[in-house]
Amino acid sequence: MNGQSVAPLRYIVTPTLKDISDQDMVDFDTVEAEPVMAELSAENDQVSGTERFYNYILHSHAVAAAELGSVTGTEGLLGSIKNGVSKVIQMVKDFFKWIWSFFSAKEKKIDNKLETLDQRLKDKGIKAEEIRYPNGTYFIYPKPGKPVKDLGWVGETNKRVAKGIANVNTYAAKLTELLATLERMAKDHKPVGDLTKEVIEYNGKIRGIFGAAGKDKATFITQDDFHFGPTKIQYHPNGNRRKDFQGATFTTTLTEVEEIRKETKANLALLKTMTVDLQKLEKTLVDTLTLLSNSKDIPSTVHTVFSRIVRNSLDDLKTFEYTLYKTLLTVTDLCRATVN
Repeated sequence: MNGQSVAPLRYIVTPTLKDISDQDMVDFDTVEAEPVMAELSAENDQVSGTERFYNYILHSHAVAAAELGSVTGTEGLLGSIKNGVSKVIQMVKDFFKWIWSFFSAKEKKIDNKLETLDQRLKDKGIKAEEIRYPNGTYFIYPKPGKPVKDLGWVGETNKRVAKGIANVNTYAAKLTELLATLERMAKDHKPVGDLTKEVIEYNGKIRGIFGAAGKDKATFITQDDFHFGPTKIQYHPNGNRRKDFQGATFTTTLTEVEEIRKETKANLALLKTMTVDLQKLEKTLVDTLTLLSNSKDIPSTVHTVFSRIVRNSLDDLKTFEYTLYKTLLTVTDLCRATVN
């Protein structure tokens, strides 16, 4: 971020976060004009609303530029682990406040839309003619190419959401196991090379969880949308699919739409549980960082191993939450488009 001042973190904990952020079917997040948002840096104005909130939290507690050197991001966080662990701990706490506040609003919004859809289907039924795919449906279409004329593929998308939630829960469990192992090794003064081997093994397990064992890409919601780097997962939706949906139409039945709605409602319940369970990671991360700050004889190289895990795991968690919520929102809006 640049040198501009930013507003306090009041918007992270406010229960009215939904009042300053909204979703649309094309870009999912549209942050309205609001003083607290206007003070964000110009570089963050180039990304979506989700990224604005997230990047501000992630970097707002970094130590001064003089301490960090000339870089931010991962390198800056490495320095902050050693020179200001308390600031990193606060960053973790604020990140989970963001997860809770931001996505609680998303949950409520999708839930309300599904309830309204149920009533509208009963009152008005669905359109008999061909229906245009809503803007943004390309985001969840499973493979490249023009969309088909029926909604049979949406059931597969909902199955991928359910599987994705299960995989995220496994990811969280593996991360917790890794942190416990590394904490024990640090206390026993194991060489940093041993800790690094554990992390490499962990990264291999994570690839396996998401179906990317021995390769760099995996299908989370759409084909090859997850790309695996050396340490973290990156999300790459195929934006080129947007043109394939221009003017595309489909037909459906009331029974099919009601089944999709039912599956989406069930997935939303799973996602709510997942979000609650992820809060347990906050204590794990904070306890691990506190160990570093209280142990004077742990070398800086070990700090580096832990700091990378913290930074990359927050990135991953944001990717999971964003992708899953956006998918459910898009499926919901697709169903809403069928109503008379």
